[in-house]
Amino acid sequence: MYMTKPYTLTHVLSNPVDLTVEVCGNGPPLIFSHGLTANRTMTFSQMETLKETFTIIAYDQRGHGQSSPVTDPHLYSPRLMADDIAAILDELKIDRAVVGGESMGAAIATTFALKHPDRVSALLLTAPAFGSRPNNQKAHFLEIARLIRSHGIESFVKTARPVWQTQMNLSETGLNRLSALFLSQNAESLATAMENVIYWVPFYSIEELAALHMPVKILAWENDPLHPLELARKMAAVINDAQLRILQPANVIFENPRVIGASYSQLLNGK
Repeated sequence: MYMTKPYTLTHVLSNPVDLTVEVCGNGPPLIFSHGLTANRTMTFSQMETLKETFTIIAYDQRGHGQSSPVTDPHLYSPRLMADDIAAILDELKIDRAVVGGESMGAAIATTFALKHPDRVSALLLTAPAFGSRPNNQKAHFLEIARLIRSHGIESFVKTARPVWQTQMNLSETGLNRLSALFLSQNAESLATAMENVIYWVPFYSIEELAALHMPVKILAWENDPLHPLELARKMAAVINDAQLRILQPANVIFENPRVIGASYSQLLNGK
């Protein structure tokens, strides 16, 4: 029987970075890797529904939030960041877990699952952004990194808010949530991450994912060039035991993040 756990905060060394890890919930372990520019707070917002049935392990990815700032470009790679998942599970003495990730985190979680399939009971992928071809948003991300380096994150957020509101159709609540994610970051670390992660091509071929034999649940949406629905569909077609659910609208992760956990809850329960 699993006991409900309060929020507990710990730090895990994953050479050479210190990762801030937070655990809360009731049930078998579920570790989730947030996306680029996000933090563990966003993970808990999304996984609120699943806290009733899983012990949620949320962490600030290397170079993000309260984890060690990282300004060495070579330290941002899917392989090294998948090793961060292994380090956390080892520290918490967890042999096997549900593993998931969003955007950048989806590539990391998938890399971990390919490397350690025996440690993954199910794989949850939100809005995959990186596959076997370069992401077409490179110029946009490099420009954001340049603005952050030259003007700082606070100035960038102030300028970006009206653009986000128009382009993403965000309410004041959604704008505040997105702004808070950026403002939680170290400027140099975030800029370095953006300049390097956007070049990721973690898989030589999408066909590599046919090696995944655990249940895989994928959430995606339309009209989001950073997270192309075509990529999610290709992944779902290649993986034998995969389910794809298309959410509407694309701004759901900022307007109503609980929908993510609620959707995974349904998929994990065969609904």
